[in-house]
Amino acid sequence: MNDNHKASPIGTALGLAIAAAIGAAVGIMFAPKSGEKTRKEIKNKAEDLNQKAQDLAQKFGNNLEKMRDQVMESFGEINEHLQKSYLEMKGDIIAEIDDIKDKNGLTEDKYKKIVRDIVEKYAREKKWPTDKVERLKKNFQKDWSHIKEKLSEE
Repeated sequence: MNDNHKASPIGTALGLAIAAAIGAAVGIMFAPKSGEKTRKEIKNKAEDLNQKAQDLAQKFGNNLEKMRDQVMESFGEINEHLQKSYLEMKGDIIAEIDDIKDKNGLTEDKYKKIVRDIVEKYAREKKWPTDKVERLKKNFQKDWSHIKEKLSEE
């Protein structure tokens, strides 16, 4: 295999999800239960895993094309490093939101502060130009209405 080939974050996540599903199914199959119970448990686990994957994709809120568009709009170019950084920042933003105990207390201003802090942290590490950082923050901040809608559904 070519040493320059690197796994994409999405491919890695998909691989981990598949491995978890296989592990769960094998564990259930070797558990001392009746065949009918085991099949039902496998079906329930598969449905649960499928729902979690859909929830994650929905919570992530961006499909690959939108991500590429936002990276291009912010940086004027697309490469694997920028896409990886974008996904990492998006994940950090979601993790910060998930850490908030009272989701009703998440205001647009608090969301913008989370975005600003995370993007500026990455910008310092990566030494990105200020104009590109500002465009990136604006792109993430556009997600507020989507985030607010998802939080109201919980």
